[in-house]
Amino acid sequence: MTEKNIIKKTKKAVSSPKTKTESSVQSNDNHIIGIAGNTVWILASKAPAEAEQTLKIRELDQLLPISWVTDRAEFCLQNLAGHNLLENGDFGGNGRESLTNWNVDAEAPALAGVDFSPEWHLKTGHTAFLYAPEDVPRPSLSTIKGIPVIDNGDVEYRFSGFFATHRTGGIVTLSHYDQDHNKISEDVINVLNMPEYTGGKSLKSYAHIETVFMPPKGTKYIHLKIELDEQTELSEPDPYLFFTQLYLGINDDDQSQHGEAYSSESYQLSLEVLEEKWTYFGKVKLPKKYESRQLSVEFGNGLHELEINDKDISVRSLFGQGEIGSFFDDHRVGAFAIDRCVVVEKDGLLLYGWSHFLQDKMRSIYLHGPKGIIIDISQSLFRVSRKDVLESFRQYYPDITEFSGYICYVPVQVNVRQNYHIEIELTNGASKWLKVSIAKSQHDGLPLIKDLLTWVPAPDRIRPKLFDLFDQHLGNAINVISAARTAFNKPVYQRQFGVAPDNPTISIIVPLYGRYDFVRYQLSHFASDPDFQNIDLIYVIDDPTIILETNELATTYYPVFNLPFRTVWYESNLGFAGANNIGANVARGRTLLLMNSDVLPKQKGWVSYLQNALYTLPEAGAVGPLLQFADESVQHAGMESKKDERLPGFLLNIHPGKGQPWVGAEQPQEFPMLTAACLMLKKQDYLDLGGFDEGYIIGDFEDSDLCLALRKRGKRLWLVPEAKLWHLERQSQNLGNISGFRHLLTLYNGWRFHKKIQQGLIADPVRIDSLED
Repeated sequence: MTEKNIIKKTKKAVSSPKTKTESSVQSNDNHIIGIAGNTVWILASKAPAEAEQTLKIRELDQLLPISWVTDRAEFCLQNLAGHNLLENGDFGGNGRESLTNWNVDAEAPALAGVDFSPEWHLKTGHTAFLYAPEDVPRPSLSTIKGIPVIDNGDVEYRFSGFFATHRTGGIVTLSHYDQDHNKISEDVINVLNMPEYTGGKSLKSYAHIETVFMPPKGTKYIHLKIELDEQTELSEPDPYLFFTQLYLGINDDDQSQHGEAYSSESYQLSLEVLEEKWTYFGKVKLPKKYESRQLSVEFGNGLHELEINDKDISVRSLFGQGEIGSFFDDHRVGAFAIDRCVVVEKDGLLLYGWSHFLQDKMRSIYLHGPKGIIIDISQSLFRVSRKDVLESFRQYYPDITEFSGYICYVPVQVNVRQNYHIEIELTNGASKWLKVSIAKSQHDGLPLIKDLLTWVPAPDRIRPKLFDLFDQHLGNAINVISAARTAFNKPVYQRQFGVAPDNPTISIIVPLYGRYDFVRYQLSHFASDPDFQNIDLIYVIDDPTIILETNELATTYYPVFNLPFRTVWYESNLGFAGANNIGANVARGRTLLLMNSDVLPKQKGWVSYLQNALYTLPEAGAVGPLLQFADESVQHAGMESKKDERLPGFLLNIHPGKGQPWVGAEQPQEFPMLTAACLMLKKQDYLDLGGFDEGYIIGDFEDSDLCLALRKRGKRLWLVPEAKLWHLERQSQNLGNISGFRHLLTLYNGWRFHKKIQQGLIADPVRIDSLED
């Protein structure tokens, strides 16, 4: 995210640094001073004198050395690379009126606008669109302001953005202009019609288009134009082009900078630095953040008062969102920063930040809230890695370590309209106060949980303590969010294809998310199996973005296979557990068979094998088949739990023999747990247990939990190898490198699973002494 910078007023005195007179940044004086992020920059028209090798920040009361260069390109690369110079490339608004900085060329009935419909624009962002029916001039958007560039042949520029298409393609044109605004050349990027990138709500539904280029010699400005592809034959109605998070600026190899927001101050700096009269370029890195709206800079014989637009000037936040919270820094005592404060369903605050105090300087840290709330959090800061802080502050705090970061969950009733503060009580009796910026997150439910886990910095660096992180902080916060997430009260819809069986004994429940094409493969196998003549087959669509497509596919393939089934849907994503629970509530059979959509039978009669086992094996609570990969190796033949020395505290599930040939007997075998990729049990047992525990997120450990809940009631779990099916699941998940949201989510589910075992809510799979043959 671009740091919010300033170039406002410069006040200069010729005779004395104590005298101040105004001058503008556009003056013809021999230098200009400004501030960008935590860097003060100076542009000079002549070689700096000896007195101009340093500057003094009055608020710091210290001289700071200036790093001077004469290479304009080098200076631009150091200070502008990764800064987005394209204004309103994220289209922050609603409707056509939000297209500021864009020329709109759209003659009715063609359209250009923002946020066409919830199905297309991003859930937490904005998306521009172009539309034109056949035989109508194609609409376009083009920039009003040119993007200033340096053309010395050493500086690469980048254009990038996210595009989605609907029955058409698009054209992006980058036009290069000289000083007199004469066009020199243009680069054309074709956005091809990409059916797989239809739909919105998530950047996963968009294609990332990017080009890195060197402006031709003589280029001073670049203009951008986006239009529908005129070469596209509109054989189908309603062609649209969607695009968002556009970037245009100096290329930065740091991929985290892609799509960052526009900064008017960076744009202004890019204009100033290209003025030919400036031949010397200096900068000074500042060590701290300032709450003041002005910064007093003594340089040469002048005192320059820089008016600051944004108070958040500090070391770049790890999270790159420009939402840096309160900051305290006193080199005689230490520093404390709140990078982010998240409200957790009004039941708590989750703080992310960093701190470092000199020995014996800090006594306590308190959170103060309304109605006299005071909570001591001194011993509650869970330490995490912050190498960015170490690199930025080690010169001021030689004993600071990599683990200066912290995460802290504070369970407290939160009122977003009230004020909250952090008090840092020092050993000398003084206190430092910081304001905590309280704002309800734009996300809730699973997106918020994803945010919380994504914001954990370098989790692999604290691998031995990850269980404690969940146990003391993140687990409690996610539990609160998950409890609110599972309060489902939306309508559930059903559609029957074919004539439903009169009195089915078995209901098969198949959740669908993302991919729905497996339905036709399953139907092709089920249709020829006599077992399916009296089965209640239910496809639960747990993805609002595929409801239409799934029902269309069902309409197409029911006449082909002539096998009755139902589709069930709702306007939410409840996850694996929630989808199965919805299916169980509408199921008509007394026996449930829970099944993944990527599980396919190898033989006929497999349902009868499982049903016979469930009702004849001793104390059977659930039964499952042998699942194999396409190469006949084992995917699932029972499940066990084990501890992993690399992740102390967690209890993880393993599939014995996974990836190896099946050499076992055909007779049923008892196991501590079975996978719900294909699992049969009595409907009443499922309902008595409350179904799957929806506190697990996405699809981990729900089946293990259900199996151990059955064992808690004296039931036994049987693998029935006589029933064999294929499972197209990936053959392994690597937890050797804990880096992403999905890995941390698996660990959260593993933490929750282990906690329920410790609390005696479900049986302990490790302590099951013996399993009868």
